[in-house]
Amino acid sequence: MAKWILLTIGLLLLIPEGWYLIRNPIRPNDTSAAFRNLAEVPAWELRQKHIVSVSVTMPDDAVWRRIRRSWGDPAYEIALVSSLNERQYCFDGISVSAVERGRQQRLEQAGWMYGFGSDDSVPQQCQSAGQEFHAAPGSVVDVTLKAAQVGPGEMIVVRPVWDNTKDKLVGVGLDEDLRLILKWTLVVGLGVMVLSALMFVREKYLRTRSARRNVIA
Repeated sequence: MAKWILLTIGLLLLIPEGWYLIRNPIRPNDTSAAFRNLAEVPAWELRQKHIVSVSVTMPDDAVWRRIRRSWGDPAYEIALVSSLNERQYCFDGISVSAVERGRQQRLEQAGWMYGFGSDDSVPQQCQSAGQEFHAAPGSVVDVTLKAAQVGPGEMIVVRPVWDNTKDKLVGVGLDEDLRLILKWTLVVGLGVMVLSALMFVREKYLRTRSARRNVIA
């Protein structure tokens, strides 16, 4: 009876890990992809040419499918930033158009991106922090920038942005803690099942030996 109880316990301990794998949540390494620049245009190029175009492909790989499953679809923000992606500047004076398969995308005023700093006075003076649009996974969007003058900043980027970013990152951290617990549960469950299997093998061996003795007798 004990071996059946151990087998049942082992199987039950494997269920949480199976559930976790099926759920396929965001992994800590995935978050770098969620905040990666999808396109970069040097600000000096726009200052010189006054019009610059760039094609942006919306990601749709396995990492991004996990991200979308947990976080939903992002918006894509066009913003003026520092070369090290540490500061964000006013987007005033830059006009944007975004076209997907010949269809003009609707652009909206964007906010200050998560993780970027700015001078305390800048948000109060700016009329625009950037422009954002939505696009389907795997689609290609042609972005055109026009400006007579461009403010401070070294690079114009197209970058995914998410609602309630901080809460989402906290959730990823909690998932990682859960993952560690489930790993230990998996190890214990496998250990219990191995012990159960050994008990089954021992019982079979004892029965076989007993049967042979009876035959000899």
